[in-house]
Amino acid sequence: MSMSINLLPIERKKSIKTDIFNRFLLKIGIIAIFAIFLFIIFLLANLFIISIYQKINQEEISRAEGGSLNGIGQEVKAEIDSNYSETTQSVKEINQRTSYWDYLNQINKLLPENVYYTQITIEAGTIKLKGLAKKRDDLVTFKELLSKAEIFQEVEMPISNFTSQTDTDFEIVLNLNKK
Repeated sequence: MSMSINLLPIERKKSIKTDIFNRFLLKIGIIAIFAIFLFIIFLLANLFIISIYQKINQEEISRAEGGSLNGIGQEVKAEIDSNYSETTQSVKEINQRTSYWDYLNQINKLLPENVYYTQITIEAGTIKLKGLAKKRDDLVTFKELLSKAEIFQEVEMPISNFTSQTDTDFEIVLNLNKK
């Protein structure tokens, strides 16, 4: 067993305890002041960043009011309008072009059962058909159907196509209506 004997007077003991407590309070105070100091630095940094953003926003607002951004917007709008008008013009040109597929589809729809074409020649504004008809009546029917079709302006067929009653070779020139 060990025993400790304190030979210090009671007043000295109290003063040592007070010194220890005071040092503890001093440490806590220093830590609190340091934490408050760091917090103030953090707030000032944020305030500085906010002021920078505020200046940037003010500059952008003044430029927008002054028209520098507005001029860029006008340039972009003018370019978009130009592209739109070019596209519209291209679409009109494409729609005005002759689609020979429409003409060939119409010929195939009107083609009687015993009439066959063997050659098609497409030139600007005309289609020439050469072929064979089993009977002259089928060829006459085909010519009448082509003449009635609104897609063809004129149907030209030489009389020599009608010389034979059966297995008639023919040549037809179709002048096209422009759409």
